[in-house]
Formats: sequence, structure tokens, C-alpha cells
Amino acid sequence: MKVEKKELIELHKFITKKIEKISMSSKPDSTKLFDLNLIDSNLSLLLSMNEDQKVVELGKTDSKIKDALKEFRKNTKTKTDPLDLFNDVQDIAEDVSAAINKALKKVSAFNEEILVNNINTRLNQALYLMNEIIEASTKTKKLKKQWLTEKIPLPSKNAASQLGSIKSEKKAIASRKNGKKGGRPKKS
Repeated sequence: MKVEKKELIELHKFITKKIEKISMSSKPDSTKLFDLNLIDSNLSLLLSMNEDQKVVELGKTDSKIKDALKEFRKNTKTKTDPLDLFNDVQDIAEDVSAAINKALKKVSAFNEEILVNNINTRLNQALYLMNEIIEASTKTKKLKKQWLTEKIPLPSKNAASQLGSIKSEKKAIASRKNGKKGGRPKKS
């Protein structure tokens, strides 16, 4: 996730004010205070490491800063910038994608073929859609603009072919029954 340095500086001020406010209260929440101090020190380190840059890349290890940034944006902006929303959704899509991959590994350990096929089909479709969001936000500006200005249809052919390829006893019975009636009608 790329963030402008000036926004991180504003976040740092926001966190500092929250620390002061909690510290001054009659019963300060020590857990919250600890978390805020941790974010404060991580932000200070991040800003000092990127003094000469206008844009700072937040990695997977900066999850606390990302969470604080989301809260900061929620508290400071009344109207969400579409690109900020797009970046937030990309972060969520990356998290969902990781969770889907974890679920796929768990499912592959089971011996129930029909259940595994049903779950895998749906998880793979979800993974495909999450990767589409991730790729759209990391590729060209043209693709980002397309996502912001055009209605992009879901890949229904992919979903239909995956769902149709699942074999089940119910489908087999219906197919045999249809075959007794003469099968699929001829094209006229």
C-alpha cells in the first residue's frame, strides 16, 4: 500500500494527540496506550527511514500502521477519495486471498471428493475475483481509471463452466431421465 508521506505525518500527529488524551484521562487504558505508543514509534522509524521520499510503501509488517491509517482516514475525511477506497479494498482483497489459500490447503486434506470439489470450485472462484481486484489496483493507471469509470461485468462464463463441471448423483439421475425422453432437443 502506497501512502503519501504528508498523510503519514498527519497520522503521526493524530496518534500523538490520542496518546496525550488517554494519558491525561483519570483511568488511562494501558493496553490502548501501549498499542498507540507502538504505532507512534513505528511511524517515527518509518518516517525517518523515508525522509527524502514523497510516497512511502507500507508492507505486510506495517499492519498496525495501516489499521491506524484507516481509522485516521475515517475520522478526518467526510468524503472518501475513490483511490483511497480502491487501495483499502485492495488491502482487504489481499487479506481475503490469503485466507482463501489457507482454506484451500485445509480442504485438500479431506477425502470426501464431492464436498472437496464443491468447496474448491467456490473458493477458486472467490480467489479469482480477489486476484482481479488486486491486479486492477497494481497494474496501469488506465486499468484503475476503467474500474473507477466503467461497469465491469463478472466473468459469468467462468463461473458457469466451473459449477457445471461438478459431477453429482442428482445431475446424473436428471440426465438419464432426460435421455429416456429423447435427450436434448435438436436445433431448428
